[in-house]
Amino acid sequence: MDINIEQRKNKNTTAKIIIFFVLLIVIACFYYIYYLSTAQHSLLISRENAVFHTMESEVYQEVLTTRAIAVPKESIIVSSERGGKVTEVTKQAFDTVAKGDVIIRLSNYDFMLEATSRIANITEQINNLRNMKIQLEQDNRETKLNLQEAQHQITTISKDLARHQVLDMKSMIAKSELENQVGMLKNWQIKSEILKDHDNKNKESFPLQFKSIDDSILLLERMMDIIENGMEQLVITAPIDGTLSILDVELGQQIKPGEKIAIIDNLQSYYFNVYFSEYYLDKIKPQRQISATINGQETPLLIESVSTIVENGKFKAKLMPLHGSTSLLKRGQSIEIQIPLQEESNAVLMAPTDSIIFDDNGSNFIYIYQPENDLAIKSKIDIKRRNPMKTEITSGIKVGEIIVIPPETNNSEYDIIGFK
Repeated sequence: MDINIEQRKNKNTTAKIIIFFVLLIVIACFYYIYYLSTAQHSLLISRENAVFHTMESEVYQEVLTTRAIAVPKESIIVSSERGGKVTEVTKQAFDTVAKGDVIIRLSNYDFMLEATSRIANITEQINNLRNMKIQLEQDNRETKLNLQEAQHQITTISKDLARHQVLDMKSMIAKSELENQVGMLKNWQIKSEILKDHDNKNKESFPLQFKSIDDSILLLERMMDIIENGMEQLVITAPIDGTLSILDVELGQQIKPGEKIAIIDNLQSYYFNVYFSEYYLDKIKPQRQISATINGQETPLLIESVSTIVENGKFKAKLMPLHGSTSLLKRGQSIEIQIPLQEESNAVLMAPTDSIIFDDNGSNFIYIYQPENDLAIKSKIDIKRRNPMKTEITSGIKVGEIIVIPPETNNSEYDIIGFK
């Protein structure tokens, strides 16, 4: 029997070649993985886009960064004294208003009916007092006229009586006629005394009565003005110039008496409230100047007062702008503030906080510039304390060395930074 030995040899050779190439591919993959894990990744950036910083020793100063709430200095709550149904809304929230501008109009049938009734009653009382004054004046006038008439009659009868007495002495007149004249004179004299007494009492009492009546009329007229002005309370107007920070009413809404309708803030001047943890109670001092960022601009503030009352682990401080600001803020808007706390006496190595790179393992790195190669190498460092601006470095870099802050600092992917 014949055996084909040449064919079996060819099959073994082919299998060996396949196994060789498979092993070669596996080795290449392992090498590529090793290369990726050990190779240094480089970042090429423009020199103008990088920041070079020379390391120096500085005194560490802790800076507390927090936020403060804007509060307008002049703020008025607008409410309705009478209440009623909203019939017109002329302004909207955050609109700018001038003093006297109409905000809303109300209708209140019961109040209008009550006010009209009171006005009618007051008008009637005023008319009664004026009629009383007229009657007193008429009584005074009639008393004076009657007194004048009595005095005239006394004078006339006295003359007639003198003539009759002469005629009586000559027995030229009847006794009855003389007695009649004497009786009439006595009657007018008594009437004159009564009228004089009444006139004197009028002179004493009438000025007080007239003044009391006039004062009562003025008081009633003021009450009428108040009621009429109260009717104007159904038209809600702006008491000051400012901005409607809060306005939440709708047409047809029923407003209760005394219910708050709007808040008007004068945003030309304001102060700030900030709440600190009780940990900083002995570190935040009044009359200290701090820095704040308002609408992207650095603005100096003064700590005007610090409360010593701690509530829920916090205390409050009031901040005032040192200079007039043109930035328009809204009620409740927050700003970022930075407060320097107590400094230490010893100098330490400090680097800009934004130059520190953090990786997922909690390690810290920094790019150290090497002038001889014109490269920046990522180097591991140890840090201790940090604030928003500076970070204390305890090891990994020396005084005088230069660090590089690339455009994207918090990126641990690149080991080398080159420049073009």
